[in-house]
Amino acid sequence: MAEEKKQLINPAATVIGKVMPVIVIVIFAAVLAPTYFFLLQPELNKYVSGGTQNIDTARELLEKRKNYAAQLRPLEDLYDEYGTGSQSNTIETILPTSLDIPTIYAIFERFGRDMNIGVQSIDIGSLESASSAVQGVKSVIISMKMSGVGYEKMKEILKYLEVSMRLTDVTTIDFDPRAKFLSLTMRVYYNESK
Repeated sequence: MAEEKKQLINPAATVIGKVMPVIVIVIFAAVLAPTYFFLLQPELNKYVSGGTQNIDTARELLEKRKNYAAQLRPLEDLYDEYGTGSQSNTIETILPTSLDIPTIYAIFERFGRDMNIGVQSIDIGSLESASSAVQGVKSVIISMKMSGVGYEKMKEILKYLEVSMRLTDVTTIDFDPRAKFLSLTMRVYYNESK
């Protein structure tokens, strides 16, 4: 009887002994595959072509930055030129140091004469702080009413304001093409701190 039990146990032990290495390999592969795909593969991708740590990618990035720096040099020179005072009149035109109401009236009247339109009224509103972030910059609301303004003239007026050196925001436009009437409301800025 002891021999019969030995014979029964031995075949089971033999099967388990043969299957156990396969089970161990499957468990090892089940642990190793996710480790490779989720931990190792992303790190390896950094070093292949196009990756963030690839030497060729780093050289391309360096070349791009050198080219960009070369493009910025002329702007730096322009900035330096403005800083020396040779262009201070231009800065004064963009953001004057005072409101100078008579000059504003004169500019808009000349503007109407040059555009061959009738300036009905120019109203200068109350003074306001333009922004709490920029100390000393103030603004004023200016309303202008013009007659004899068709569609083409309105486009010219808006183009004129767009390319004007003076820092101005057009806040409202009221245009009646039948009556050839245009009403503009603008915010004009000036720097009181200088």
